[in-house]
Amino acid sequence: MGSSFALPAGNGHTQGSVATFDTYRKESERLLLWSITELKKPRSFLTHKDLLVYRRLLADPQPAQRWVMTGRKVARADLSWPPFAEPLTPSSERQAFVILNTLFARLLNAGYRE
Repeated sequence: MGSSFALPAGNGHTQGSVATFDTYRKESERLLLWSITELKKPRSFLTHKDLLVYRRLLADPQPAQRWVMTGRKVARADLSWPPFAEPLTPSSERQAFVILNTLFARLLNAGYRE
């Protein structure tokens, strides 16, 4: 899954730790994988209603055999990559949406449209 978001900094430049970058990439890739496989549409066509459905997936990724890792780790480049180790806790779910809101705002500010 290719994902090319820059991490926003207060001054418009990119900054952050590797861990922060990895977290932003993970949330972006999860959303992109879901929007393409489940809705058959790119992230630029996602609606508010779509994101509410996605939020339910974060809390309870179903079907689990598609979305949740079972035992062995699978590389993200593998077509069978499950993006969740387990359902997200409520605080992790909120954090995922903070990250996604930041990424969408950054895209809109840059004039991005797929």
